[in-house]
Amino acid sequence: MSVDRRHLEQYVTDVWFSRMNAATPDDPLLLIAAERWTGLQQPENAAELADAIAALKPAEAGIKRLAEQQASGFFDPPFDAHLPRLQMEARTALGTAKKRVAAATPKRLDVSILIEDSQIRKAWDEADLPLRRELLRLVIRRVAVTKGRRGRNVFDGPSRVEIHWLDQPDPWLVPVDQDALDEAT
Repeated sequence: MSVDRRHLEQYVTDVWFSRMNAATPDDPLLLIAAERWTGLQQPENAAELADAIAALKPAEAGIKRLAEQQASGFFDPPFDAHLPRLQMEARTALGTAKKRVAAATPKRLDVSILIEDSQIRKAWDEADLPLRRELLRLVIRRVAVTKGRRGRNVFDGPSRVEIHWLDQPDPWLVPVDQDALDEAT
């Protein structure tokens, strides 16, 4: 399978512009793009936020696990004496993790550059190739190209190109059954 790179890049760019211009300020894709744009503009803050979010997941899982253990009778007497201390530790860990996330989260996500056509085109025109690729990655997870029809020399983007946006589930990943995963651990 082959495709002219220039045609593919132009098609993906045109679809990207179209999708960004059609977005409303409360569009989930636009919010994802704004968070990722902020990460590009402030990379040190992005790493801190990623670490904080990563620490939040085990804290939430600890609360859930403690509640499940309590419901299953794990803390029936004489083990009930340990429950208040474990609950306090779990609440403290969750509170600390939430505070870290709140402190690392940008207070204002500026989406104006992404919804105003003239601003986004100006940013695109001024960007070098690596930055243009980063701009596309703000909202695009993957671009899949299918085989063309033999003998046709015309590139037909809509029939050959599938764009996977970040606000949609990834069709290439098998959904994880979280309950089965929890039971295995």
